[in-house]
Amino acid sequence: MRRVMLVAVLLVGCGKKEEGGTPRPPVDRPPTTENPAASVGASAVWHEYGQDAAAADGKYTGKVVAVKGKVHTVLDDGDGWTLNLFANPEDSNRQPPGTIARFDRSQKDALIRLRVGEEVEVIGRCTGKLATMGGRNGYAVVLENCRLGTVGAPAPEK
Repeated sequence: MRRVMLVAVLLVGCGKKEEGGTPRPPVDRPPTTENPAASVGASAVWHEYGQDAAAADGKYTGKVVAVKGKVHTVLDDGDGWTLNLFANPEDSNRQPPGTIARFDRSQKDALIRLRVGEEVEVIGRCTGKLATMGGRNGYAVVLENCRLGTVGAPAPEK
């Protein structure tokens, strides 16, 4: 019973509010219209950041990249949608994702059709390595302002 109450209290305290208790508007994440400067597999980019984060930052951070990998999870994160990709192709959902791709709310229809394990290409601006709780190595690679590539979503018109 105590555990249920604790979970309920924690969930109630997790709302997106500014100081003063007023809800804040969602963060804009318009999909990039830029062509990717590089194309890489989700596993490869994850391992590159694990081996030498500074070198990987120089190669990817701030650039629009195309990352191909398998769908781990798709989540409504309150500001938009997050598509997580497996760190390694042989992983299961018991392992944490290796790539976190953040999308605008306008991408919902395409994202909710994706299935776990489906091969996708995500095009977005790399923001580098993010420390995460737990997991094998405690990090993920983050892409912002994403759009889907090879699953049929065309680049937005400028």
